Amino acid sequence: MNNIEARADLHFENLFTAVLVFDQDLRLCRMNTAAENLLITSFRKIAGQTAVEIFAGSPGFMENLGRIMTTRNHLTE
Repeated sequence: MNNIEARADLHFENLFTAVLVFDQDLRLCRMNTAAENLLITSFRKIAGQTAVEIFAGSPGFMENLGRIMTTRNHLTE
């Protein structure tokens, strides 16, 4: 990892906003500390799970996911 990547990693981890990164199969491949705090779990425990598995109990999740997949835009709430 070069210096720029290390600094980007540090900024990612220190954001106050929860950020979850999913791959093309909607499997969790990265999340920052704020996301761990929001979800009350560690990345290690849920890495590789699908978005549907992680947010199964969240009202409106499938509707929001459908909108994201259709528009290819991010969602901020």
